[in-house]
Amino acid sequence: MLWRAMLRGTATGLLANAAVGAGLSPSWFVVYVRDRKRGNYGGAPEFRTYSEFKLEIRAEAAAPDGTPPDDVVEVARALAESKLDDLCELAESALLGGQGLSLAIACTQNSAVATPASLDGLSSGMVLFGPGIGARDPFLAIRTVNDDGTVTLSAPYKGTTGTYLFNVGSFVALFEQIDSVDTYPRHRGMEGDTYVARSTIGIVGYVHEIFEPVRGPDLSGINLYADSINIFDPNGDFEGQEPFTVAPAPRTAGPDGRPEIVADLDTNP
Repeated sequence: MLWRAMLRGTATGLLANAAVGAGLSPSWFVVYVRDRKRGNYGGAPEFRTYSEFKLEIRAEAAAPDGTPPDDVVEVARALAESKLDDLCELAESALLGGQGLSLAIACTQNSAVATPASLDGLSSGMVLFGPGIGARDPFLAIRTVNDDGTVTLSAPYKGTTGTYLFNVGSFVALFEQIDSVDTYPRHRGMEGDTYVARSTIGIVGYVHEIFEPVRGPDLSGINLYADSINIFDPNGDFEGQEPFTVAPAPRTAGPDGRPEIVADLDTNP
């Protein structure tokens, strides 16, 4: 799964959970993520990938009934901007202060389907950290949350089959470093009887990504057998020595099942 998809999915899940905890509608935020890769390698393609993460927050408020007409705009503005401040603080706490949740997940080696102890708070894109996740490919994420109580992961689990405690949904842990967090105002103004205030939180950080060349299955060694055609025993029975099928005796040509040369080649780097 793309790193930017993990950023977007993890952030969206954390913010939705924060909204539920605060009794808010999830419509108060919108997440945008783009990335840019900068080459940093001499062998396999490796990049320092920068995120340009933007979180747009919307707050709106109306003046209470009975507010003097001359004060309606000012009262609504004050209420909306106060609410916006609270939402910005909630968002920063959820993304930068929270470290995800601890969750027991039953995993099967080489399977992308896993069974969490609970699906509460999980969403597509949330990243997992824990046992069996390699250092060269550290990001394993939830691709889908399934109706049968399982989740489908972004790649097969490489660890040993078992139930392990994972950290799920840490936004900060997706970065090697966060370089900047900028909050700047967007729209302010009345829309009908409601004052609407918007802000954008921009987060810039980076991670290194390595794209390993596609290879076939690993081999620990190669065994070579040479059983010639013109050197052969016409009547001998050497069954069990050959790694292949030979013609039964009597024969007029080889191979006869008796390798003249055997060699082992070590393919380990």
